[in-house]
Amino acid sequence: MRGVRRTAAAAAGLTVLALAGCADGSADDPTTARGQVQLLTAALVEADATALKELVVEESLAVSDELLVDDVLEQGALARRDVRIEADGDLAYVKYTLDTDPPDERGGEWLRVDVRKSGGFVGSVLPTVELTGRGVTALRVGDVEVPVDPVPAEGRRYHLPPGDLTVAAVGPEGLVTHGPGERIDTRDVRPYPFDLGGELTAAGEAQVQRAVRSFVRRCTRPLGDEARPRGCPARLAWVGGLSSSTWTLAGPVRATTEPDGAGWRITTPRPPLARMAGQVRDPDSGALLPVTDRVRFRVQGSVVAKGDRLEVAIPGY
Repeated sequence: MRGVRRTAAAAAGLTVLALAGCADGSADDPTTARGQVQLLTAALVEADATALKELVVEESLAVSDELLVDDVLEQGALARRDVRIEADGDLAYVKYTLDTDPPDERGGEWLRVDVRKSGGFVGSVLPTVELTGRGVTALRVGDVEVPVDPVPAEGRRYHLPPGDLTVAAVGPEGLVTHGPGERIDTRDVRPYPFDLGGELTAAGEAQVQRAVRSFVRRCTRPLGDEARPRGCPARLAWVGGLSSSTWTLAGPVRATTEPDGAGWRITTPRPPLARMAGQVRDPDSGALLPVTDRVRFRVQGSVVAKGDRLEVAIPGY
């Protein structure tokens, strides 16, 4: 029953087996090894994210606890189940295994933890998974969507409850699409990250192309009161600056997007030739002198997901 704190034994009638000679303390004393494991088991059985994070999540570890919410814990293998605990001790540590009772037909314990006999877990307690992807603003575990901080290019590790879970990426609706996700059995050790992918939809690509066209228009319009954006292509610089200029393109600027880390980069595989005809004022005579310039018109930038939108960045725009 939600909201009622119970011991693991009271919550699920769990069986505790301690091997002979394993002096792991009292289950009622939270400072002992057995007491710590009882609290851990109770938090997993009752799907109590607050209690779980207070017990096992260390801020010093570079692992995100964003997926440790009650609704995700409810999907864990130990949630609302009878749990069997076995212990095996040595001089300093006790090794515990937690499994459902009866065990999963596939076999293999759901969780193994080491605890100091004086109390205190050794190393990471919960399973972790490393995820990468593009345009990720939330993660879906089963049918539960959890907002997360932007996933960096190198990926991020996340705590998960023990279980057989499906994890999928979520991006800005209508702008980024992801696959159905990855099935993750936390008993399996995976040495490399799960890539949740991410592709721009037609609407997302259209937003990028609008930004590129706007940039091109600002760069090629006649020089007037408003200066050209700093990121506009140019080959030459003029003493005193241009008094006037007109740019013409030999063809359209066709920009493409390519996956790049946690987002996409904007490139121009075949940039058209841009020609400039303008005037500069002679510093001695004050007369206007004609000048020209030619340069390949390249557009480069990046696209990242922010909340429910895409952020298109073109340097100098």
